[in-house]
Amino acid sequence: MLLWGALFPLVKLGYRAFSLETTGGILLFAGLRFTVCGAAICIVLLTSGRTRFIPLKGCWRGVLSIGLFAVVLHYACTYLGLKSAADGWSGREPICSFSARRCVQ
Repeated sequence: MLLWGALFPLVKLGYRAFSLETTGGILLFAGLRFTVCGAAICIVLLTSGRTRFIPLKGCWRGVLSIGLFAVVLHYACTYLGLKSAADGWSGREPICSFSARRCVQ
């Protein structure tokens, strides 16, 4: 849960680090992140001895549908929403104290 929760502040830092302000740049940043993660998963599967990680022939339509609607649209909305969300974090304090302070106020 901590790893998933770290997504939002780290993506905002990535926007600042790469000066991303356009919708195309933000979606390219998201796509690059998923491409790198997908490649890492493929490498782990190939080196772990599992020889089959490609879906069966009859499953491709379902896999592509889930990939399009559950992943692409969800994260496109998340990344574009983060673009317009206020920062609220100066970067000078730990994330846990930032989160705790936000919950108490």
